[in-house]
Amino acid sequence: MPQHIARSRSPDQGKGRRKVRRMMPLLILGWMGLITLIVVAARVLLGEESRTIERVREREAASRLVEAASNADLDFLSREMPECQRVFGQFLSARTPESGTQFVFSPVNMAGRMERYFSLNPMIRLAPASIVSKGSGVLELPGGRAIEARWRAGDGREVDAVFLRERNQWRLDWEHFVRYSDYPWALFLAGSGEPQGEFRLLARQRLAEKSSVETGLSLVFYAPRFGYPAQPAAQSPEFTMAEDSADARLLEAAFLREKEGRRPFGADLPSVDPEGMIRVRVKIRRTEEGGTRRFEIEEVVACHWLAVEASGIPDPDDGVTAQPSAE
Repeated sequence: MPQHIARSRSPDQGKGRRKVRRMMPLLILGWMGLITLIVVAARVLLGEESRTIERVREREAASRLVEAASNADLDFLSREMPECQRVFGQFLSARTPESGTQFVFSPVNMAGRMERYFSLNPMIRLAPASIVSKGSGVLELPGGRAIEARWRAGDGREVDAVFLRERNQWRLDWEHFVRYSDYPWALFLAGSGEPQGEFRLLARQRLAEKSSVETGLSLVFYAPRFGYPAQPAAQSPEFTMAEDSADARLLEAAFLREKEGRRPFGADLPSVDPEGMIRVRVKIRRTEEGGTRRFEIEEVVACHWLAVEASGIPDPDDGVTAQPSAE
């Protein structure tokens, strides 16, 4: 008769199976969480990959636009620059200011200014054959495109000129070229001439000294030296402007753009001015009382030296689109 052997279940085995049954929901939840994490991670990675691809496409598109714009500028310069060089050479060859007016922008308006300027300043003498091109670029002015060019003269002087389109002809922006001011800056500071004038100067920002009343934008102005852009002359006393004024905001924006290497009107050529300085057109008044001479900024006309009334700096307070000051 067969004998049946009874197998007894050990207490440890029972506990193990009960433990596994209790852990099954946790294991299932763990697996579900892992799967969810994998799915989410995959979506994130795919999304990041898509965004990366999109960013690459955007950069490529922007690069194509820049390249197209650069090619368009090169075509524009190769087509128009020879005429600008011819006009510049004829202007430099003129023997008198009167004979040079036919080559400048707005000649009727400039005739009187040129006569007055050269009555107070020496004639500019540059031999056309001695100058060597140092580059050219395109300016996007409110009234249309302009051309900026630079040369080095045989005596080491560096000059830059801007050419504006007028009556289908390229003409020299004479005021910009000579850094025209109503009166020599050094003489004005010394108390000579009219008590008010417009000046083309270089401006440098200083830290204003704190007072119990207010702090403001502190500036020092320098006269530019023709042919030596890195060596300004005739430093002014300190000027302080209220920080909340429109002129102060305009200047602060111009100084910020200078730090970022951006020039007015999208100029291609790098700045040749001393680091930290910007070009400005300003109206300044001089007063004298009790033996004390004081100077006050009446208006910041523009943050450039061109014969253009636009400020040259995007300004939310200025909604007017200005044109070059033609005759």
